[in-house]
Amino acid sequence: MTGAEWFKHDADMSADEKVIYLESQFGLIGYALFNKMLEALTRAQGNRITWNEIQCGIYARKFGCEVGTFRDFILEATRPEIAAFVVEDGMLFSPGLHKRLTKLYERREREAERIARKRKQPQLATTDDDVAPTFQQIPPMLNNVAATEAQSRVEQSTVEESRKTHPPTPANTVEMPETLKALKGFAQEWEKWENARKPSTGAVRAQLETLQEHFANGYDPRKIVKFSVEADFRALARPTDDMKFPARAFSPSNQQQRHYVAVEMPQGGVNPTIRLDSLDFSRAEHLREKALLTYDEYQLLKKTNAPNTS
Repeated sequence: MTGAEWFKHDADMSADEKVIYLESQFGLIGYALFNKMLEALTRAQGNRITWNEIQCGIYARKFGCEVGTFRDFILEATRPEIAAFVVEDGMLFSPGLHKRLTKLYERREREAERIARKRKQPQLATTDDDVAPTFQQIPPMLNNVAATEAQSRVEQSTVEESRKTHPPTPANTVEMPETLKALKGFAQEWEKWENARKPSTGAVRAQLETLQEHFANGYDPRKIVKFSVEADFRALARPTDDMKFPARAFSPSNQQQRHYVAVEMPQGGVNPTIRLDSLDFSRAEHLREKALLTYDEYQLLKKTNAPNTS
């Protein structure tokens, strides 16, 4: 069984519990690695690849991530209760992908059988030299070429139709979030990262969203990007404790006098009545002293500290 040129991607793949779990462990990198592995397996002979430590290093390099990160990803993805991938007899494969591609291979077999039956049919005699040759009169080799070309035309038409329906997003339409844009020096560090890596539009959007989450958790996005560039990483580094914003000391007496924080609202104006005691700043101390939060900062606090937020 040869590989395939494409696999079915469900519109609700992000809602799959396997994908949700991998994202909980690795962020959006988990989603990217999951789909990159499906692409590699789709192209592979028999939709399986040999799996060992050497192959782990090779695919980590191909996918632009650290070997340790990729090894951890495979370990989590092959857990029996997740089973996004399975390693068996030294071969790695995806049960879900195998199920998806079964119908494609069955169609291939039916088409091959149909062509074989046509070759066995007797040729019709004709005396009219102007009549075009029937499909059976074409040499077998040309039959294969014609069938392959027909399949290629159908697949190309499908791709072109998809491009018309879902045109690619120009890279310059990805805007930097206001929370990151407001950080002094971040734009310069980000420009260095883009120049060094030239990431795709989708990667830019995903990386900026990841940096926003790290920012809400108290990490300095500037340090993350700078370290990633200097270390020559293909993907953004995972934040470490030394990348956190410095902790600030607060006066309990001053904090007691301030009961509310103002928030800029998306429709315009400011809401000055957001109670401080409804927000958990334990993972975003750098925002505590601000008297005015942007709406993005407020939403990030709510998203990050949802269990403690009214």
